[in-house]
Amino acid sequence: MPYLLPGLSKPKLVAMLPERNVHRCPFCNTAAAAVEYRGKRTAEERIREMEEDQKVIAAEIKMRQEETEAYAALQADLDGQQAIEAEIARLRQQEAYAASLAEEEEQIVIESDIRKRQEDEEHAARLSTVEEQRVIEAEFRKRLEDEVHAASLSNLEEQRAIEAAIKTQQEQEADAAALFIQVEQGEIEATIRQQEELLAYAASPSNQEEQGRIEAAIRAQQEQETYAAGLSNKEEQQEIEAAIRKQQEQEAVSASLLSVEEQGMVEAAAVIDQEQEAYAASLSNLEEQREIEAAIQMQQESEAYAFSLDELEEQEIIEADIALQQEEVASAAHLAEQVEPEETPASQPVASPSSPSPSTSSSLPSPSLLL
Repeated sequence: MPYLLPGLSKPKLVAMLPERNVHRCPFCNTAAAAVEYRGKRTAEERIREMEEDQKVIAAEIKMRQEETEAYAALQADLDGQQAIEAEIARLRQQEAYAASLAEEEEQIVIESDIRKRQEDEEHAARLSTVEEQRVIEAEFRKRLEDEVHAASLSNLEEQRAIEAAIKTQQEQEADAAALFIQVEQGEIEATIRQQEELLAYAASPSNQEEQGRIEAAIRAQQEQETYAAGLSNKEEQQEIEAAIRKQQEQEAVSASLLSVEEQGMVEAAAVIDQEQEAYAASLSNLEEQREIEAAIQMQQESEAYAFSLDELEEQEIIEADIALQQEEVASAAHLAEQVEPEETPASQPVASPSSPSPSTSSSLPSPSLLL
């Protein structure tokens, strides 16, 4: 065991020792080292050497344990890698299943687009049919209105002709009544003049009896004229009432005709309105049903899309975990490759009193010393 003198530096020690005892130490990095051989070692030196050997053996045991643990960890990593590879295979199967699901969803979307396009075409055709029916109904209504208007015009013309005839008749009756009144007035005036002449003639006393007879005759004549005038007035009044009654009957007939035509038009319009309302209600019900079906289908598609998104997110999370585990396994394998088992260091030379040169003899301690 080499021993350096205490309190001296290496250069001084090298200068003090003779040249023959200066040798290069195989365990030092310096240019030269002084080694002194002092003969047989003492008990303390042997104990220290045994302690150092025990420390070396403990370090070797610890290193071997670490190697065993590293090997066990590497084996565990390999098992984990196999599990990861199985998980990757399962994820690939899930990816294939997701791809098939995506293809099925695309096919469902394409079928829904085709169905929607067909429904739009049917709706457009139905709308065109409804527009044609509305045009036909408008033409029919216009034709009815034209016929009713023509009928009303003909009734108005007939009514106007009747009114003109009645007015002409009334004018003629009024002219005849005026002429009759003028004639009667002339006759009355002539009668009055005649009576005045008779009264003037009867003013004489000799003609009093004649005057009495004349007055009686005048009274009788006046009574007859009054009775005749009353009869003529009654006949004229009856004729006027008959004409008025006839006019009223004609007006009632024309009004009834107009009311019947108007009632027919109103009933036809009501029937048409009812049919239009029923058709509009059926169209609204169909549109509401289609909107409900479209909303249900859209909701189903959104739910399927959300489910696929959830599956894709879970798959991405699993892939990220697998990638992280693969990176950890790769880093562990890299570290295991870098960490190589260190070789056991060579034992130091032990000096013997018989030979001056150092001898490289290494001996392991006994198990009793280790204990």
